[in-house]
Amino acid sequence: MRRDIPSKLWPYLNNDEHLLWTGEPKKGVVFRKSDYVLIPFSLIWFTFSAFWTIGVSQVSGWAGLFGLPFLLIGIYLLIGRFYVDMRQRANTFNGLTENRILIKTGSKTTQVKSFYIDRLYNINYIEKRDRSGIISISDPETIARQKNNRYSNPELAFIPNVKKGYDQILELQNKG
Repeated sequence: MRRDIPSKLWPYLNNDEHLLWTGEPKKGVVFRKSDYVLIPFSLIWFTFSAFWTIGVSQVSGWAGLFGLPFLLIGIYLLIGRFYVDMRQRANTFNGLTENRILIKTGSKTTQVKSFYIDRLYNINYIEKRDRSGIISISDPETIARQKNNRYSNPELAFIPNVKKGYDQILELQNKG
């Protein structure tokens, strides 16, 4: 099912803007480099908390309930975070105009991030073998927030043909 991405972004365009490119992240479960560490850690966490909760509840009955929050954290780390990430990417739409990069996320609560191309400091991309990848961007506001450890670089994540998108952004930046 192909969605009409431009219609999701049109309400957020200025009168003089046109969409040059639209895209959305890959759907389904996606593994990141951090998962090489998080998956074994979450397995250990879940296994330990499950054995502890079962063991204590067999010995002390109600005392095993104290292990339930740790068990729930283990379930979230093991599978819940993949579901949350998958849902977030399912409701993310990216757009590129002559002036801005737009990132719209959310279904019930919509968040639109707008980054003016002429104000971007750093534009980097990471490309996988299948040519999909991530474009990370930063502007003065992002850099100021990073100094306060409250913000990470915004990114156009898991987009197909990442190099083409990256080149388009640089071309627009060089025109300005």
